[in-house]
Amino acid sequence: MLESALPNPERIPLSEFMAGQYLQINQKNLKRLRELAACHAAPEIATHIAISDGNQQILEWFDAPFDPITISLEIAEEKVERFCKELGVKYEKVLR
Repeated sequence: MLESALPNPERIPLSEFMAGQYLQINQKNLKRLRELAACHAAPEIATHIAISDGNQQILEWFDAPFDPITISLEIAEEKVERFCKELGVKYEKVLR
């Protein structure tokens, strides 16, 4: 997967903690992640996942796959609910 890695995003300030490999979400990379998941434990693939639209972070998953996924409040709640339903996962709104 490292051959598909992107340079660190320039528009999003990153802490040292978030330094790592960045992948573009596309069919090729998702297929390769699916292949890796078939023969590796989840923490061997990633322990922290963050998704950006290029301007802002829209999703973050600390300690994947054990902690809940947090999604930006900028994403319409109906879209989040539909996404969770399609995946068959529990949806819970938590405001901090």
